[in-house]
Amino acid sequence: MEIKEMVDGKRHQVQYDQNIAGFFHDFNIHTGRPELFAGYITGHCLKDKEVSSGETYGIAADFGCGTGWLSTRLAFDGFEKVYGIDTSPSMINQAMDKTPSYLLKTGRVCYHVEIPLDILGRCDLATAVHLHYHFNTKEKLRDDFFGVLASLISKNGEVIMIGCPSKNIRNTPDHFYSCIHMDDIPEKIACQTLSINDYADQQGYVPISCLPDFRVEDGTQLKVVFSIQDLSGNVRKAYLTDTHWNDDMLESVAREAGLSLIRRQELSWRNHPGSYMAMHFRKL
Repeated sequence: MEIKEMVDGKRHQVQYDQNIAGFFHDFNIHTGRPELFAGYITGHCLKDKEVSSGETYGIAADFGCGTGWLSTRLAFDGFEKVYGIDTSPSMINQAMDKTPSYLLKTGRVCYHVEIPLDILGRCDLATAVHLHYHFNTKEKLRDDFFGVLASLISKNGEVIMIGCPSKNIRNTPDHFYSCIHMDDIPEKIACQTLSINDYADQQGYVPISCLPDFRVEDGTQLKVVFSIQDLSGNVRKAYLTDTHWNDDMLESVAREAGLSLIRRQELSWRNHPGSYMAMHFRKL
């Protein structure tokens, strides 16, 4: 199936087969992103709390938990119960395999392909890391992403989502980059780019970093290339489709779903400033 065709509701679930799930487990180890993201999230949530040994903080939902690295970290850092939720069975299998068995046996961490109804409105924290790109229309972004997150948190709960700031889409760390299909490049921009066909891959995707600066339209389907280089210099790559949403659109759609932006924080990866971004929301 070509990237350009993968735009139905099952698009991202189809992409995350067992091979991709295994790749992203290795990718996270290689890049150290879990330490950056989890350190920021738990540091923010727990900075004002003084809890004695053995006490816990409440309920957290890790929406789009992937391989379970954040769910596990939230439990380690003191949340009473963590629900990891992901529609990909391959990701859930990876998470179950990588999570310490005592967390699973005691029920501190549990994984689901659907949201348990009994946690709606009860979560002190709901997280979503690189998940909003999976929703390919504004309506799905509002109802199935922000709307779901809003339904999970309690009156005083908080949502923290992490992604990449849209303004830095051309300036990414060396472990990933985004490409846009030639059909989605504005004519004015295409005309300014010499030998644009030389940059395009067989599917017609061009690295955005090769193009003059322009605003990528909300809802555009991008091909994202992820890479890992091992100690021997061998490079492994994975190719996924993501839907581009500009930061101002995210804030606007979240508000339509009943969430108010209370904080925006750029996160630096190693010596690369502004690689990622955290957005914090509370109920209106």
